[in-house]
This record gives sequence, structure tokens and C-alpha cells, in this order.
Amino acid sequence: MRKLVLALVAVLSFNFTSCGAFNTDKQGVAETVEVNTVHSTQLRGVWLSYFEIAEMCKGKTEEVYTGNVEEVVKNTAEAGLNTIFYQVRCFGDALYNSSVFPTSKYIVQNEGDAIEYDPFRIFIDIAKKYSISVHAWVNPFRVSYSEDFTLLSENNPARIFSEEGNSENQLLVCEKGIYYNPASEESRTLLYPG
Repeated sequence: MRKLVLALVAVLSFNFTSCGAFNTDKQGVAETVEVNTVHSTQLRGVWLSYFEIAEMCKGKTEEVYTGNVEEVVKNTAEAGLNTIFYQVRCFGDALYNSSVFPTSKYIVQNEGDAIEYDPFRIFIDIAKKYSISVHAWVNPFRVSYSEDFTLLSENNPARIFSEEGNSENQLLVCEKGIYYNPASEESRTLLYPG
């Protein structure tokens, strides 16, 4: 895990200006939070994609996941970075507890399965201890790389749109997958509170 983080740090270290972060409460409602005060005006960050998060989380107890997060955040701080971009939505799903989107298949066995803890909340709490700013990284429109709606969980909004016959305006379906239609007001409205 340490080698993975150091490799990510080496490859993905960038200087940007800082921006805000968001969190979800226990009902999955988005709220703006102050994660910490970064003393530098330079943003020096690393990105954790759903691949890395899956490795730390899927099939792991809360205790094991917390230990994995502690190691990643500690290594990030020791490398002189002050920000982590944490991918919270990768495929019209959620890598946190959400009342809108199903739990990602990358952190549970099947999309929509329950998870006993909120991985993103734990990540934020540990990052605070190390004065690391956490930013939510969202792929807002991508639902699936397949055009088969039956592969989505029954509570996936895209599948619900499809089954209700409302997918023509809300979704774009092509040979490369299913996407929320950015021109659809209903689709755009769905994305923020998710």
C-alpha cells in the first residue's frame, strides 16, 4: 500500500490553488464542510481513484479500512502533500452512504449492497488529523460502460428511469455505455444531492 501511495504521489503531484470540499451526512445529503486549514497557498495533491479505494475497502471491515486509510493519509502528509482528491462517484454510484445513488460495486460485492460504515466519512476524519484537505471527485454523467440496464442495481436512478420509460431525455445510451444526459434538467438536478 505504501508503494502505491508513493507512486501516486510521485506521478500525480501538482500545484494548484485550493478549492472547497463536500461531505454527506448520515442520510446521504451533501453539505459543505471545512476539512482543515491549509497553511500554504499551494495545493499539492494526489488523486485516489475508485481502483485504489476498492483495494482499501472492498471486503474489508471498518477496522481494516480505517488502518488502510491511516496509512495512505500519513504517507501523503509525509510526502509533503496537503490535499487528496477522493473519487466518490465513478459510475452513477456512490463510494459513500448515499440516499440517491446505490453503493458502488467497487466497495461492496454487488452494486446497491449495504455497507456497514461510510468510507468517505472515515477518510475525512482521518485526514483532519494530518491537516490534509479532502476534495470529492465526481464523474457526474457516466453510469456504465455497458448498455445493459439489468447490470445496474434495482435502486440505480438510471435503471429506474429506463424501467419507467423516462430514459429518452434523461439518459444517453450508446455502444460505449449509459450516461446521464447533461442537457436534461432532471438528470442535472439528480446529481447534486446524490
